[in-house]
Amino acid sequence: MCFIIRTLCKRPIITIFIVYAFILILLNAFGDFSCEKQSYLYKLIGNNNTVSVEGRILSVPQLVKNGKRFIMKTSTANGSAVSEKIIVNSHPGYSVSCGDIINVEGKLKKSFSSAFHCFPSLI
Repeated sequence: MCFIIRTLCKRPIITIFIVYAFILILLNAFGDFSCEKQSYLYKLIGNNNTVSVEGRILSVPQLVKNGKRFIMKTSTANGSAVSEKIIVNSHPGYSVSCGDIINVEGKLKKSFSSAFHCFPSLI
């Protein structure tokens, strides 16, 4: 035990790293990195109210069996400034393309399957 304490005192960089890692573990344990605390839109999923979201389309809309799907970076949600990315499913009749700024109204929900997500494009 004394060897560990002497090593930590002699090498402050190791001590700082261990303290930093311990702080990150504590913050994660208390839920500071959870989606609920970091995302404004995530808080709106639970209620059944209609949400108005405005933003820019980041991906080329893909045709799916019941419409179009694309990734949108939001700028406002219900009048509040928001900067988050969401996946939007729209009616196939709408003419949208990459780079368009649109306003979408509807209900937010979490995707049930990861097959709907294109994770590299959301980062």
